[in-house]
Amino acid sequence: MGLSKSLPGVFVHRRAEAFPAEIPLHFYFSFTGARQGLVPVRLRLAAPGDRGTALLDYSSQMDCPGGLDVREFMVQARVTFPEPGAYVLEASAGGEVLIERALFLHPGRLHVAAGAG
Repeated sequence: MGLSKSLPGVFVHRRAEAFPAEIPLHFYFSFTGARQGLVPVRLRLAAPGDRGTALLDYSSQMDCPGGLDVREFMVQARVTFPEPGAYVLEASAGGEVLIERALFLHPGRLHVAAGAG
């Protein structure tokens, strides 16, 4: 498909005080160069490896005019992480993996901003 892509603002390290931990996450990616018509898009978050259990697997279709038009895909979800460790975030369009990022979940106290509560 020859897509151009971006996945800005990915925070790859998160903390949770206890496990399993439910964490609200917001995902965004954009791409250009898609074929004209309906293009399947997918966002998947899973434990690494061939047997990686999917914690989030969201699919949809986007109507693309073709060419250099920019398409944006956003997902908000509350994801339950069973244990600390590395997880893999994968964004795809038209069956082509556009971007893959690691997300690391660490045990520990959540940071509280100065002056908060």
